[in-house]
Amino acid sequence: MYSMHDGMQTSIHLEVAQRLQPETCVEVGTYYGGITYKLSKELPESHFFAVQSYHDFKLNHMPDTSRGEYSVGVGDKLKSEGLDPDLKNQDWKRTVIKHFPEEYHSYYDFNLLAKTFQDCENVTVILDTSPFKYPWRIGTDLIIFDVSPVLEENQKQTEYWLNYVNTGGAILMGAYTHQFEYYDWITEKGYRAEKLRSDYVLVRL
Repeated sequence: MYSMHDGMQTSIHLEVAQRLQPETCVEVGTYYGGITYKLSKELPESHFFAVQSYHDFKLNHMPDTSRGEYSVGVGDKLKSEGLDPDLKNQDWKRTVIKHFPEEYHSYYDFNLLAKTFQDCENVTVILDTSPFKYPWRIGTDLIIFDVSPVLEENQKQTEYWLNYVNTGGAILMGAYTHQFEYYDWITEKGYRAEKLRSDYVLVRL
């Protein structure tokens, strides 16, 4: 299945999941489900929840449009032009053009998300926007965020999901553009954390 992380020799998400062996994992902002799909195949005894917002203003669209989130700009396989400045060096449109088939190069299509998980028996797709407006009732061992380049958004997500991580569990945060700031923030709150590669922070509970 297609993921914006295709092309990496070893996925950071798989490394962490194999290390922690979660019984239950939530991926917030699954896009077309590539990360969850791959993890679900590698850890068939685990159960995965793939969360994707259904609100148009939160969707990532490939055409140059003011619709959605981080959707302005013209994608190119060498370097996209006119992307949202909050993205800094995170050229997600270039990645989609390089690693996703043509059918993914238009406006977000929920039919393609549904297609991803047709052969999965250990995945539940949740169409909602995190943080939820209700308590999450299922204890979770690993929560994955690979959604936002904005520190404040990732702090808001973290503060909600910290309430629902099982003891011994973890949050894997894609802290693009702000790895050190996020690490300082979460450790100052008293949580153990480690920086992974150049963009990720693993928070342990």
